[in-house]
Amino acid sequence: MGRPAKQVNGVTNTDSNTKAVSTKYHHGDLHAAALNSAKVAIAANGRGALTMRSMATSLGVTHAALYRHYESIDALVDEVAAQWLGQLLVGDSTTQGNDTATQLVNRYVHEALAEPHLYRCVIESAAQRTPLATKALTEVRDHAAKVFAADWPQDSTRVSVLRVMQTWGTMHGLLDLHRLGMIDLPTHQIGNYITRTSLER
Repeated sequence: MGRPAKQVNGVTNTDSNTKAVSTKYHHGDLHAAALNSAKVAIAANGRGALTMRSMATSLGVTHAALYRHYESIDALVDEVAAQWLGQLLVGDSTTQGNDTATQLVNRYVHEALAEPHLYRCVIESAAQRTPLATKALTEVRDHAAKVFAADWPQDSTRVSVLRVMQTWGTMHGLLDLHRLGMIDLPTHQIGNYITRTSLER
């Protein structure tokens, strides 16, 4: 809360590129504390070095205590990925849950740009078909299909889903090309470019 906001790819963000912090656990909900600590660690440094033992150390608990809440580091990462996807369903104060297709795509793209390590974690979890991320991904797809159907009411349900898949595939491709430095645009224009291009018919 007290951190000054940073600009990442033209998006104001306070979490991206933060250093990993030691979030000592005090009495309370260890499950939620571990989830938050894992999210901070992944956002800062990626998934690679995260282990149950390192998580327990950062929280100031034994790794045996952590195993009572998560059976493995993969299960913890799966829940982080599902939580990231779940935030896409909530919307923000401007939409109040009544998204247009442009607002939904824009939120996804800008969250992915603002938190690239978390975004990669989500993609990897989804690719491995982990249970919580897979369920959350399906919920995002179904929500997006309803949003797209409202914007294009002439489409059948099947066409709405296919339109979502086309848009989603374009988004992922452009986000990956941006990550590889292949899109020659100023960083503050990347988010809007990907959103606009992904929605072109």
